[in-house]
Amino acid sequence: MSAAGIPVVNLMRTPDGAPGDSVMAGDREGAELAAQHLLGLGHRRIAFIGGPPSVDSGRDRYVGFAAALTAAGLEPDPTLCARGPYTVPFGAEAVMRVMAADDPPTALYSANHEATFGALGALVQLGVRVPEQLSLVCHEEAPWFPYWHPPITVVDNGARDLGELAAEQLLRRIDSRPDNGDPGPEGVGRLIRVGSRLEVRSSTTAPRRPG
Repeated sequence: MSAAGIPVVNLMRTPDGAPGDSVMAGDREGAELAAQHLLGLGHRRIAFIGGPPSVDSGRDRYVGFAAALTAAGLEPDPTLCARGPYTVPFGAEAVMRVMAADDPPTALYSANHEATFGALGALVQLGVRVPEQLSLVCHEEAPWFPYWHPPITVVDNGARDLGELAAEQLLRRIDSRPDNGDPGPEGVGRLIRVGSRLEVRSSTTAPRRPG
């Protein structure tokens, strides 16, 4: 598309050397906020479910999560970390796996909405009470999260802002094209990040047992 002179804006993903501007979420920042919130409540056994390291968001959210634990003098426990495809079945299987650990977690950070949809069903199936038995933070807001029982604490990655900014950048690129009938390929553009925000609700509380 770029070679054909079609303006390009990358949204949420930015392959190396990709032409055009890239509009990205503050994934590392958001993951740090989630982990810091749980650590601040007293949790030390914190599970992580996220995407693969080959994808920007999967890599950056794990890096942010691990950085927050390291700053608190901890390290991610491999038995409590599950990274895999962005699918509902993976989220369900990952919850079954981490909750079956010899020393199960007192908190869970589910780092993408596809995994979250599977994780919520698995927690119900297991009869895990949130937040009494397990505090839960999910990444990416959903319209029904405030109405779940209990309402879910989320990292809001500003999806609306991301979409609007990407559209604005694309329109700007279209308007600035030379009208000479032979626009050249786009060069690598700017990297623009939209900050994340933690929305604390009732799905997180201090652990009822030592974390």
